[in-house]
Amino acid sequence: MIGLITARGGSKGIPNKNMVLLNNKPLLYYTIEAAKKSKLKETWITSDSNEILKYAKSQGIKCISRPKHLAEDDTPSIEVVKHAVSIIGEENTYCLLQPTSPLRNFKHINEAFEVYKNCNSTTKSLVSVSKLPHNFSPKSLMTMTDGILTPVNQNEKIFRRQDKKTFYARNGAAIYIFNSKDIIKSEYKILNGTILSYEMDKIFSLDIDEPIDIQIAELYLNLIKNKSIKERFISK
Repeated sequence: MIGLITARGGSKGIPNKNMVLLNNKPLLYYTIEAAKKSKLKETWITSDSNEILKYAKSQGIKCISRPKHLAEDDTPSIEVVKHAVSIIGEENTYCLLQPTSPLRNFKHINEAFEVYKNCNSTTKSLVSVSKLPHNFSPKSLMTMTDGILTPVNQNEKIFRRQDKKTFYARNGAAIYIFNSKDIIKSEYKILNGTILSYEMDKIFSLDIDEPIDIQIAELYLNLIKNKSIKERFISK
């Protein structure tokens, strides 16, 4: 399995986000370390930023210089992946890792691959997920226009807590696994065929999106250094 890190230079919420310091190390460092310690055969990074590519190369990661038109705010992820696959090779299983999930570690990558490998479906893909809070229901989803809220699922029944279904969501796309042949065939999506899940604990599912997330991540990282916390979470 080949690791693919997607790390463009631009970011609206946090300028140059992938290189912002987290416990005195670039955010990108944590994904690179997870990849290097995992069972990935090799790891590549695709970026439009010379700074990011230079740093990744210094860490022993193979680099792809991404064209600027594939590094815009609205660039579909699948187009970035297809470009990388065309360079690396189409006869491979890929593990897509985004630097915005710094608490995802090598054990998560290895365990997710075991789930993927043990599925016999001809066409399959995997995504990491986390459980939504117990008080979530489709009924709580709303859109807002000029301060006015409109329920998305207006006909959804309201259940007692013990009768509610358990809902899951992609956790900041910490891990995607797929076969490159399926990606080449697909026009717009990374997840194809049988979509497998790898559930991750909330503490490891943090997605860096706003400046406050950096402070939260530093707090979590320091907590994980504590032996009792580490024993509780590091194998999940």
